[in-house]
Amino acid sequence: MPTFKFDDLDIYYNVFPLVHNSITKNITKNNSKKNETEYLFLLHGNSVSSKMFKSEIHLFQKYYNVVVFDYPGLGQSQRVSHFRDDYWNYNSLCLEELIKHLNITGIIDIVGTSGGALTGLNYITRNSDKVRKFIADSFMGYGVNLEESQIIVSRRTRAKSQLMSSAFWKSMNGEDWEQVVDQDIDLMVRCGTKSIKTIQGDFKSVVCEVLCVAAISDELIPHTDIKVKEVADDIPNSSLKIYDFGKHPFMITEKQEFKKLALEFFDLE
Repeated sequence: MPTFKFDDLDIYYNVFPLVHNSITKNITKNNSKKNETEYLFLLHGNSVSSKMFKSEIHLFQKYYNVVVFDYPGLGQSQRVSHFRDDYWNYNSLCLEELIKHLNITGIIDIVGTSGGALTGLNYITRNSDKVRKFIADSFMGYGVNLEESQIIVSRRTRAKSQLMSSAFWKSMNGEDWEQVVDQDIDLMVRCGTKSIKTIQGDFKSVVCEVLCVAAISDELIPHTDIKVKEVADDIPNSSLKIYDFGKHPFMITEKQEFKKLALEFFDLE
């Protein structure tokens, strides 16, 4: 199992190489921008792992070397005692270390969903010149108030007792899935009680192109569309796509629509 060191922790990652076929040849011939972007990073959300990207990896391997990793304390990465208040910025520093570990010096593309979107947004506040395009999907904006965090905590706590949800979390994290989910619930409590800001930097100097995505019907995060728009409005080179259908996260619950959106945004069609 491939790992790298971050903050004295063993962090799981994997690189799925580009699958060369007729699609790849056509893109190489017709799209010079694609030639400059060999790697796509897929950033998963809170309480889950990179295992959630099985079908997305298969899709994007037609166009990129696809890189995934599990954040500290999640999936196949080493466990931690708690998730830090600067959780998403901390994960973005882990992303930086992985890029160094892989010796990637060229421009990358990113897709981040839910907490992965926040990880990517923190990353581009420092490294936007290293990113060509970034899709930020289904995230909770700059943070949540006490009432909103209580709603998220209630929904997560209730889901723990549901067979399908518990089986899903176990498939993502293993036998200790409940401990992992409890740590995430504790983070959500602190987000509301301490008004934790999810994004540490600012977007004034961001130069990469960012597409923010949200669904009005997102059942996990209250007012997702409003929160996502607030962030999108602060990013200089951004666009916004709000859907009136889909659940959380949009990328996973509406795979075909997201596929169409992503292929167009990344100049792959």
